[in-house]
Amino acid sequence: MKYLIIFILLIPSSIQTTGIFYKTISNNIESYENSVSIVTLNAWGLPFWYKQATNENRFFKLISSLNSAGSDIICLQETFNDELRKVIKNNLRKDYFSMTDLKCSRSVNHILKMDCNGGLATFSRFPVISEYFFQFPVDDNYSLIEKTGRKGFLFTTVNINGEHINILNTHLYSGDNYNSQRCRIDQIEFIEKTLGEIKEYKQYPTIFAGDYNMQHPDIVKDKMKKGKLWEYFTMVKKFALLDSDEKITSDELTFEPNFYNSSFEPGQKLDYVFLKMKNVVWKSLAMM
Repeated sequence: MKYLIIFILLIPSSIQTTGIFYKTISNNIESYENSVSIVTLNAWGLPFWYKQATNENRFFKLISSLNSAGSDIICLQETFNDELRKVIKNNLRKDYFSMTDLKCSRSVNHILKMDCNGGLATFSRFPVISEYFFQFPVDDNYSLIEKTGRKGFLFTTVNINGEHINILNTHLYSGDNYNSQRCRIDQIEFIEKTLGEIKEYKQYPTIFAGDYNMQHPDIVKDKMKKGKLWEYFTMVKKFALLDSDEKITSDELTFEPNFYNSSFEPGQKLDYVFLKMKNVVWKSLAMM
């Protein structure tokens, strides 16, 4: 019996991000016997100045933390900021492979300078075989911010010692109202439909990582905020949650009130790592 071992690492909250994971997970996946460590976080690299969140010093601290963690896979969201992408390019450890073009930028109304991949960037210490970016469809119900962000999902295939695995990095629609939840469900449907046309998805197991803006039902009691997204994602679509158990503790929150966030809630879990594969048996092994 062979195994794929996934380590989901802790990133210090002092760098002010979302996406803090610290469980060690073992998944019984036939034909795999490799170890993979993953970090996924929202870097808050907004395309405009926002308090100190877009301060270059914070960007350096963020990359320094990632370098220290030394994870095999890094999935970043909100790398819109041009300065953040420059810091990543010049300071991220040189043993990371990536097909994400950090130099690519686009102008919004000749004011905002943004990236070309919906704020997404994926890095791997294993060779990257292929990568595709798919932008989510936009309709009239989308907010101006979401239209400007041009979010989507980044689909990357890596070669782990001769075996292949897919990494899907995404950032779903933000917001607590019913329209936001509808948009997130539409985006999940778009992801599934698009994946059906990708040959690598049919050939290799896929890890889904990113900022899903989906609050865990153990944390949020407000029915409107909880909605049906969690049940839809885990029960209807059969995604296996890797980074925590069904019942989570406060230590597993990935977003908490801080200098940049004035939320009145004690904390939230918005960031996840999922596995989409039939007949997967998974078990939490240890705390990092």
